Amino acid sequence: MYLLKEQISNWLERCPKDEGTKIIEDFFRKIRPYLDSSDVKDLYDDEYRKILKNHPTVILINSKYPIHAYGISMFHYLRDKIEKTDNILEIGCDSGNLLLGLMESTSGNGQFVGLDFNENSIREAKCKVRDTGKDNCVFYCCDANHFKSEMKFKYIILNDVIEHLSDREMKRLMRSCKRMLSSDGEIVMHTPNGLNICCLSDQTLLSALYFKITGDKVVKSSRQIYYEQMHINVKSYRQWKHFFRNCGYSLAVKYDREGDTRGGGVNVLKNTIRTKLQLNCNMLLIAKLQCKKAKYGGYDEKVIN
Repeated sequence: MYLLKEQISNWLERCPKDEGTKIIEDFFRKIRPYLDSSDVKDLYDDEYRKILKNHPTVILINSKYPIHAYGISMFHYLRDKIEKTDNILEIGCDSGNLLLGLMESTSGNGQFVGLDFNENSIREAKCKVRDTGKDNCVFYCCDANHFKSEMKFKYIILNDVIEHLSDREMKRLMRSCKRMLSSDGEIVMHTPNGLNICCLSDQTLLSALYFKITGDKVVKSSRQIYYEQMHINVKSYRQWKHFFRNCGYSLAVKYDREGDTRGGGVNVLKNTIRTKLQLNCNMLLIAKLQCKKAKYGGYDEKVIN
């Protein structure tokens, strides 16, 4: 199956806006399990990259390394955990801002390695490394599944990557990560939450009741609909936990805080409820090599507050 932006545009133009949106979303919800990343590669066009560049950003480390605002939870989590000798691998590193920001903010002297498909992004990342004058950060343009390294990494980063890969591609990637991850290491992933108001891939009775009572909904533009189709694998924490367990990992989650208190007490209350019901839009997933608990025979899986 091969999907083009023009096809989606034609469908939307022929349908009333609300009805067209529903038709497209229902269609993609049904076909997503059968898509690979290659099926939607034409949607990664210049307009998409322009949209990404216009996202709200947070500037890291002396105004040198901007990252998207929704990636700040990844930065804070790792900055507080990385020790000076830890080796770090980022898969899908783009132009290296997150990895370089972590290297400078932690003063780490372990190895920092970034991988990405895009040659232009890797070229830009290498220029930034030269400007730092440090020799413990390297970038490669390659497929992570073909990356050969004898080094073991304490942290493997997948920042807004896994939603772009099918289950089949994810299983292969997790096998590759297993050979590179240290025994006490973590795979840290930021991804949309399939239970949130935009996706609802795993709606529960409580979440359905919340949306019914509050009337919360998201009005999407046709442009948003184009690019949401590149998110071919959006799951809830519960669904990812089951997936990673079958791949040999235990899983924990840390939900992004929505942080919107506009409107006073009502919005504060709604955000509190959304957090309790795990409806936050994005989440940080932390995977570790599976280890049975001797006392209970279960696995170390939890929600991090």
